[in-house]
Amino acid sequence: MLNDNGPEQPDKLAAALAKAQAEIKDARKDSENTFTKSRYADLTAVWDAIRKPLTDQGLSVTQTFGSDEGGLFLCTTLWHSSGQSLTSVMSLSFFGVKDAHTLGSACTYARRYSLAALVGCAPEGEDDDGNAVQVHSKKRKPPAKRKAPATVEPIVPSTREKAEAIVAEVSGAPEYLTGKGVDIANLPPGVADRIVGLGADGLKESIQKAAKKAAEATAKKIIEEADKVEPIKEEAA
Repeated sequence: MLNDNGPEQPDKLAAALAKAQAEIKDARKDSENTFTKSRYADLTAVWDAIRKPLTDQGLSVTQTFGSDEGGLFLCTTLWHSSGQSLTSVMSLSFFGVKDAHTLGSACTYARRYSLAALVGCAPEGEDDDGNAVQVHSKKRKPPAKRKAPATVEPIVPSTREKAEAIVAEVSGAPEYLTGKGVDIANLPPGVADRIVGLGADGLKESIQKAAKKAAEATAKKIIEEADKVEPIKEEAA
């Protein structure tokens, strides 16, 4: 966390954030992670929970990307109308970015986690950590040998986020899907599954086949219309 105000303490920003946090509600878990079979609060849900409380207190947020010798990073800055600000920097190196697909997912995840952490927004739902501690405290057991630390599972993009990254990569995909009546701003689960199953190359092939089919249909129609035109009869000399 970086204090962007030099020797001056961000007192106005801190006071405004305290008031905003009193009004910030839990972010709704309205998206599903098909990999872990669990629901989570996506970036839109976090913004829905914090936008009005922050605005009412003269606070705003910007998120920008940069790079250095350590790789790509995200800067999330909380601004106050007085000009005071506070910045959080998150490296994207631990997301294992390899291509455009993983880059898009990593950016979305980083923006969501950094934004929620900076303003103090938590997802809705019960936190069972306390219950787990209580259960263990009631049933004390003799000290056991230490186990190796559990492996931290990597953050896995949701199917919808993967599909959005593929659509953004493939030229003509937004127009193709919109023409089929698909809301690309909110991909239905079935459509997202289909896009991820096809992959970028498969989606390109589907678009090309559809374009070829449309062209053939247009040509056939032109020929049919031409056949309906009666030939011009030559007058006898």
